[in-house]
Parts: sequence; C-alpha cells; structure tokens
Amino acid sequence: MVEIFFSDSAAGSLKEAKTAGQYAQSPVLEEPAAFHLALSVGDISGEGVDDKRLAALERLFSVYPENVGGAAARSLFDGAADNLYRLRRRLYAGGQARLWYSGHPDEWCGFYWLMAQLKNWGVVSGVFAVRRTEGWSGAPAGAWQKAEGQVELTPARISAGADKWRTLQRENAPLRAIVRGRLQSVPENFYDGWLEREIEAQTETFQEAQLIGAILGRGQTGTSDAWLALRLEQWIRQGRLQVVTAAPEGSPKYHRILKRIK
Repeated sequence: MVEIFFSDSAAGSLKEAKTAGQYAQSPVLEEPAAFHLALSVGDISGEGVDDKRLAALERLFSVYPENVGGAAARSLFDGAADNLYRLRRRLYAGGQARLWYSGHPDEWCGFYWLMAQLKNWGVVSGVFAVRRTEGWSGAPAGAWQKAEGQVELTPARISAGADKWRTLQRENAPLRAIVRGRLQSVPENFYDGWLEREIEAQTETFQEAQLIGAILGRGQTGTSDAWLALRLEQWIRQGRLQVVTAAPEGSPKYHRILKRIK
C-alpha cells in the first residue's frame, strides 16, 4: 500500500505515528509518497510534475534565504516527480494506494490533480481515499488508527475528479481557494482582505512575521505564510507599506518591521 500525501508535513506525521506504534492500518510497504506541489498557487496548465510547478514552488520559496528556498523548492519538485513515477509503476503492477487529503486548498487540488493522473493511466481500481477536514499534519493518534471515512474510489469518482481538474486547468487562475465549501479559481488578491483587516489592527509600525502568524493562527484562510509574504512584497512595491528594518541574515524576508503608509 502506497500512502499518498499532498504535504511533506502530513507525510512526516504518518512516519511519527508509525514510530510511536500508533498506526494500526495495513502495513506500509514503502515510504509515504508526498506530492508537496502547492497546486493552489500559480500556473497549472501543464501535465504531471512539470517545469511550471517548479517555477511556482520557486516563487513561493523566494521569501526564504536563497540558499535555503531554492534548494527546498527543487527537493520538493524532484521528490514529487520520483514519487509519481514510483506510484505509476506500483499501480500498474497491481499494487494499491491510499490518499490522505483534507479541505485545505493545496490538498484538495492535489486530490483532483491525482485523479487526472489516474485517468490518464487508465487506473480504475485499487485506490482508496481518506478525507479529514482538519488536515493530516500533526493529526492525533486516533485519526491514524481508525482512518474513518476511507472509501475505495470508483471509476466514476476518478473520472469526476479528473474532469474537475481539467476545468481548473482551463481557468488557470492565479489561485484556487475554498469558497462556500467548494474549491474554486480565484484572483491573486483573494486573501487581501485578511491582510488589510490585520494591518488596520496594528500600530503604525509592526512585525511582519507576527502579522502573518496572526492570520494563519486563525486557521481560516487556507493559504501559506509564503503567499501572504509575497502579497505584502507587492504592496511594498506599490508604496502601500514601507520597510523599516530588514530581516536578519539567514531569516525569511518577512522577519522584519514594516510601516503603514497613510
């Protein structure tokens, strides 16, 4: 059974559960296959794991120090490409796979993206899915032990998921987000309202990292620190914000103090 995740942190949580003896599902025959591709962001018009995905990852990781961010983006990209090849071989050989995903935009996009891969490969059986609203990163032991809601994906569901991905590809919006409980294409300013409201609550100068952390801490946006940081970079270029102090060497760009421009 190949265990599939759409974030590295969720895959890491499974490894921790196994180590602690908290994983009571069928034996895991391989390392978890992680597809940490940030599919809710950027150009998705390509197929499989392509250079457009690498470009999107590199853009997101550009807010981190160059020697860290670039290497991390490449590592995630190469790992996903290897995992896709391995998964295809295992399924063609009669193996099974189980997808662990949630309502987070990246993971929901990942689910639809993988349905498109399965349809292209002609795989119509042997694939199971477990969906958890709260996400799988740091999931409690009980969630791993029971895997409640596991279903085998029917050919009809695989086809429907693949069709949804093709629709999102044709729209190819800058972002994909959860809107009224549904995954939809949205403009790049979709999350700006959260940023604007949080900035209004700050003093004239404020810690950018604390601002981003406050938004993510509410768990409502479904986006990442990197995307919020990129939006704030855009506002700085537009003159809406001013950099007061640069981030310390070796830290993400958003570890700095900003000032509101009235």
